[in-house]
Amino acid sequence: MGKNDNKNLAIFKGAGQVDYIVPEGTKTIEECAFQSREDLINIIIPNGVTHIELCAFEGCKNVVNVVLPDSLVYIGPAAFASCENLESITIPDSAKEIDDYAFAACGKLSHIKIPDSVLRMGENALGDCVKLKSAILSKNMQAVSDGLFYNCKSLVDIEVPYGFETICDNAFFGCTSLENIEIPETIQNILCCAFEGCTKLKSIKLPNNADIFDEAFANCTSLEVVQLPSNIESLGQNTFAGCDNLKLLLKNGVEVKLKDLFNV
Repeated sequence: MGKNDNKNLAIFKGAGQVDYIVPEGTKTIEECAFQSREDLINIIIPNGVTHIELCAFEGCKNVVNVVLPDSLVYIGPAAFASCENLESITIPDSAKEIDDYAFAACGKLSHIKIPDSVLRMGENALGDCVKLKSAILSKNMQAVSDGLFYNCKSLVDIEVPYGFETICDNAFFGCTSLENIEIPETIQNILCCAFEGCTKLKSIKLPNNADIFDEAFANCTSLEVVQLPSNIESLGQNTFAGCDNLKLLLKNGVEVKLKDLFNV
């Protein structure tokens, strides 16, 4: 076993271990501690561990099961990225932050629930999870972060909680199975390419106070109906570019044309 001072597990040097239990007393699993270990399948992280740092388990492509402790506060950048066979993960109610790319490219992950204890998810935290079908987000975050569900091609069940203020760049880019999504009235910004390439999205109702940025719904080729905010004054460039089946733009229930609204 690698260095362990009963506080930090810095690097794991064991070989040929299918099951591994992180030693009791460990507080932090350090950067790259288990990176690219192909022998590990089951990992148990005991109570007491509070931090899992950068790339700690990144590239452990044969890991199927990880047990996270109720003491965990922080999951670092790319901590479990490219764990290609990880099918499920339970985030404990103690967690506060899930950093950038934490679970990116976990190709068999099908569902994830983010507890309300989590205050922030970093960019692309679930990006390229191509089998992810459903996700429940913490009600205590403020944004769907940049690329959070980037290229999640199987995503069909997702709710943006009331209280969220921003849907960030590329948040749902390439979610080609997403047919419906309800955007709460608390959303103030839908940023660039937020829903670009959601090719099964058929209709959308935009919140009354939202600013819509460039290409937010570009290439949503099945989009037919958009309900615009009653007080809308502008749209970003190419907001609906490539939406070749768009038939109705509704404002206060009345059909309108973009050129009549914005002189375009």
